[in-house]
Amino acid sequence: MHHQTRSWARLSSSVRDAKLNELGISNEVLDQVRNKIPRMRILEAARIAASVDDEPNSDLIEYIAGYAPRSAVYHYFSSMTELYDSLGIVKKPSSLPTTSLSPSHLDLATTIPPSLAGITVHMDDVEEGNRFRIWQKLNGGMRSVILNRCVRRMLFLAGVVLYAGEGTKSLKSGKVEVANSNPGVLRLHIRFMEGLGFSVNMLRARVQIHALTENLEAEGLWSKELGLSPAQFMKPLLSEPGGPDARRTFTLQLSYSNTMLLILLRHWTENVDALIQVLDHD
Repeated sequence: MHHQTRSWARLSSSVRDAKLNELGISNEVLDQVRNKIPRMRILEAARIAASVDDEPNSDLIEYIAGYAPRSAVYHYFSSMTELYDSLGIVKKPSSLPTTSLSPSHLDLATTIPPSLAGITVHMDDVEEGNRFRIWQKLNGGMRSVILNRCVRRMLFLAGVVLYAGEGTKSLKSGKVEVANSNPGVLRLHIRFMEGLGFSVNMLRARVQIHALTENLEAEGLWSKELGLSPAQFMKPLLSEPGGPDARRTFTLQLSYSNTMLLILLRHWTENVDALIQVLDHD
């Protein structure tokens, strides 16, 4: 797991030490580290940080060593790589407990690549093998999502293929979003999201209408079709009305805000042919 420590800079040293205690680092260990000469303080702090964090930030190391953030690591080491090379620490891939599967199900962890967009992907166990966290460390933070380990094969493939054709791909949105006027298509997307571990109540909806007077009718229609609550609907999207003979439909956008899941869906849709081969041979 990765611990975000960016906000710790505003805390007093005693409060930061209390947070380190919560990570399992005792005051006795902190005293031992801080009694060493400066370079050795950093090295030993880095060793301890690596035992509690898969990708520790430099400021976590400095807090363990008893320094203020951005005041020591880069004074003695040109980069984090040089620091860890000095320790001889080799990063091990994330490990998850094995899980039993029926032939009709897929272990979703087998579809997660070791890196995405050039950034290492980590996986942590959640709920004793039933779910798992996928995360990436970023400058100043992290992005993550928790998914079910086991997903029905057919549902997973259908959901990915549907997203390849109907889903949002832009990273700027940060949203997993599908828009359609066919209730069957949207019901399939909801089942896919539920298979991944998200209930329909977690989704947000937006109707596309041609006049504000249509809003109640459109939301009522989709509430009945998909079981959505009024609180899930956002401000409607107004579009130019069609001609007098245009078919009257209310397109609905279903969205869930999570950049990590969006990045995974982009990966799955871009490699759907390879994904099918894997599913065929498992």
